[in-house]
Amino acid sequence: MGKGTAVALVILALCPDAARAHQDEIGTLIIQHAYAEPAVLGGETLVRLAIENNGASVRQFIRLHSDAAEASQIEVRVAPGRFVPIGSMAVLPGEVLDLEETARVRLLRLRRPLAAGGSLEACLDFADGREKRIQVTVGKFELIN
Repeated sequence: MGKGTAVALVILALCPDAARAHQDEIGTLIIQHAYAEPAVLGGETLVRLAIENNGASVRQFIRLHSDAAEASQIEVRVAPGRFVPIGSMAVLPGEVLDLEETARVRLLRLRRPLAAGGSLEACLDFADGREKRIQVTVGKFELIN
């Protein structure tokens, strides 16, 4: 276990309410640490989060949408600094899909500015028809200041 993981576990053990504030459950899926970058009206932002699958079957993540934006797309990294849109991403049993470095969601044509410290509501859609509404913090999530 790395030093950062150990520190995060200690913080989560000492502050269980803080842990719940950054994770939502949908069946066997846990949505963690959703945040978006600040952005201007009409612009776009990147949404980062992690989806943990504690179930026994693959779950297909197909979309994240929000009233704060006209459209969205899931993107996957194909080369350093280069991302391309894809239709969906599999969340394998026992795995965490980390939409941070190798994949992300882009919200397009924002209907309102997103200021650091604010939030927006979003909905994650899955191929099996399930959806999960979440709060997305504007500004990067960090366990330690």
